[in-house]
Amino acid sequence: MDGPRHALATVRSLAATDDFVVGHGRALAMFDDVASARSAIRAAIAGLSALAFAHTVEMPSGPFDVYGVEREDGGWYLKLALLQVQGRRLFVVSFHPLEFPLATSGGWVHP
Repeated sequence: MDGPRHALATVRSLAATDDFVVGHGRALAMFDDVASARSAIRAAIAGLSALAFAHTVEMPSGPFDVYGVEREDGGWYLKLALLQVQGRRLFVVSFHPLEFPLATSGGWVHP
């Protein structure tokens, strides 16, 4: 399994300084409001390690790294990229509960 295309230290730093955009799809749909979504995403990214990396997805706008995030309510799917969107440098396009188990560098993450 290859590693992430985007430096995890940079991703963590941008999330910590609130320099990220959340996609309007499933990344927001799981939460009552944007503030709750941003808070949960910031916490998830802060806790990421290289072992949570699953794979990279090539999308029209470039490569997006996928991570399996362990939360109290089960495993979650996180897909992000370093690219300029709305003046911010980190784009989180997906953050939602896993529908299927996800293989990561550290093992399987389950829904």
